[in-house]
Amino acid sequence: MLGSYCRGLDLLGIQGRIELSRYRRDDDAAIARAWAVTGKALRKSMRRFAAQESIDVGRGGTAEA
Repeated sequence: MLGSYCRGLDLLGIQGRIELSRYRRDDDAAIARAWAVTGKALRKSMRRFAAQESIDVGRGGTAEA
């Protein structure tokens, strides 16, 4: 009886590790998506800034003004 109880605990431990690894994968995927969105937004903002800067220079103004 004690042996079957220990095997049951082992199975629960294995299931717990499986679930924990799944949650970690989900968290890692969410973090990766957040970084991708952040990077995309930064690149878009930099392109807009560079385009605005080139328009200012084309008008004879300076980017610092």
